[in-house]
Formats: sequence, C-alpha cells, structure tokens
Amino acid sequence: IDSFSTEHIQTVYNIIFMPAFVINMMSEFIFKPLLTPLACYWNDCKMKEVKKIILKLLVILIGLTVFVLAGGYVLGIPVLELVYGIELAEFKRELMLLLLGGGFSATVYLAYNLLTMMRVQKYILPGYIGGLLYVAILAWIFVFKFGITGAAMTYLTVEVLMCCYFLIMIGVAIKKR
Repeated sequence: IDSFSTEHIQTVYNIIFMPAFVINMMSEFIFKPLLTPLACYWNDCKMKEVKKIILKLLVILIGLTVFVLAGGYVLGIPVLELVYGIELAEFKRELMLLLLGGGFSATVYLAYNLLTMMRVQKYILPGYIGGLLYVAILAWIFVFKFGITGAAMTYLTVEVLMCCYFLIMIGVAIKKR
C-alpha cells in the first residue's frame, strides 16, 4: 500500500484493518484459560480430551468470526465513519475480507499456542517463513493490480494458508503422540 497508493488510501486501509484484531483480542479471553488444563491433558496423554478441547476452541472461533462478520457487515462502516469522520462506504468488501482474515489470524494464533504447548515449536518457524515469502512475492502483485482490495486479499489468503499449515501440524503432533 505504501509503495502504490496515496496517503488517503493508506489511511483508509489502516482504519478498516484495525477491526480485524477484534476477533483475536476476544479469543484471548476464551482460549488462554483453557491452555493450562489442555497442557495437563497433553502431558497425561489424554488425547480424547485434547481433541475435544481443540475442537471446542475451533468451533468457538468460527462462531466468534461469524458474529464479528455479521456485526461488521451491519455496523462496521457506519461506526468507523462516525469514529474517524471519513467516507468508507466503498470499502465494505475490503472490510469484510479483513474481518474474515482476522478470524483466520486468531486461529493461527491459537494454533501457535497449541504447538508451543505440545512442545513442537519446530513446526512454527516454517509456517511463518512460508507466510513471509508468500506475502513478499504476492503482496506486490496483488496491491499493484487490485489496490486496497489486493492488500485485503493478501492478508486473507496468507492467514488461510498459515491456518491450514498450522492445523495440519497440530494433527501431525497429535498423531505422533
């Protein structure tokens, strides 16, 4: 965005990107208290309980994401326009892409914590390096070609890819256990 857009577009992107962290912030309150019992189940090799809690956390994140998407669809643009005093109606699609990306980002963060709890941190760095390479290559292309929509698409797709990778690595760790 910095390289291809105006200062106004950069400002707009920052404004509509900020709500994407809402899901991540809200999810912290849900999954942090469950990490200790989850770690105990993991250490005791109670895989049925581990899988049950992980599934519960993922379902909660999906529900939270749907809730935030619905709220963002109805209230997102009007509230942001009220708070920032800037016209944003034409960026509703990008807001929704970013909010959806925020749901995947929260899942990535949960998976990061789960992999750490499982003591398989070696799976984390490759996921972030892959995400970095993806963004380093495709963000330029997407933003150059599609502007702010390309930036939102880049955020969403990198979070989806990292989420898939981390969930697969959790599956690998559980299977090995």
